[in-house]
Amino acid sequence: MSQVNCRITPYGEKRHCRAWCLFLKENWTPGSPNYTSPKEQRTELLKRWEHAQQDFRDIYVQRAIAEPVEPEREDYHPDIPTNDFRRNLDQYPCVRVHFDQADTNTWEKLKLFLKLDEQLSPLDAEELPLVFELRENFYLEDYTKRFILEDANFRMMGSNDFGHPVFYYHILMVVDQQSFEDGTLLHVDFNRSGDPALSFRYPAIRSFFPWKWHHDSPDVKLGDVNEYFHESGIELLGQGMDLTRPVVDILVEEMALRGVSAEEGGNLRHLAIEAVYTVNEQLLRT
Repeated sequence: MSQVNCRITPYGEKRHCRAWCLFLKENWTPGSPNYTSPKEQRTELLKRWEHAQQDFRDIYVQRAIAEPVEPEREDYHPDIPTNDFRRNLDQYPCVRVHFDQADTNTWEKLKLFLKLDEQLSPLDAEELPLVFELRENFYLEDYTKRFILEDANFRMMGSNDFGHPVFYYHILMVVDQQSFEDGTLLHVDFNRSGDPALSFRYPAIRSFFPWKWHHDSPDVKLGDVNEYFHESGIELLGQGMDLTRPVVDILVEEMALRGVSAEEGGNLRHLAIEAVYTVNEQLLRT
């Protein structure tokens, strides 16, 4: 199962968009000369579906029962760069919205923590979150409208049988001002209406857990994730950390907390230094 499907499965958004997907399949023309850009064509098709008579949409509703269609097609989005979070749903998006020159070293620490797995070893490249910076005003309430609906981004949304937008279930990780103060990230779930449905904070060094759980167990909801890790002794909610401390000291403390075992002839500090060296050698000198 792909990560895209993992994100959609929990709330079944796709079943609300089957008729729309069939309409899109039959009316999308790759590279159409009738539009100045792929985005213009996407927007026009979305408006046509929204403003059509219900009888028109009902025809597709009946046909879609016997003609299921998957909406993920690369040629819908040639205008979105491959490394853009709106396109690359195989990597979880993490948006930085706070900027201060004095926070440069702290930001490097936060980025390093995002690159470590549950044993605080470096993640494989395909598992890394997609980190991007947004230097404009950012409001969670406007996120889906601004970055999904206005783009008519069919990888992240569809439309239901009545012409209303349906946003595919997805997660966003936010690095805000508080992140630089206490080392916590803001985790946000968005529902099919595009509204923030659940948000909580947890230490950045533990950020890998919710993402991996969604990937490995797509039918498990976040409440179950929190309960699981609480029972495992790993607290997602709660205290942050002192980011003024050396990064190796922070990792050693976390490794001890998690019961990470050092190999024979080594120690936790050696493992921590090795992890930092692999991910970000510069932090060892600061």
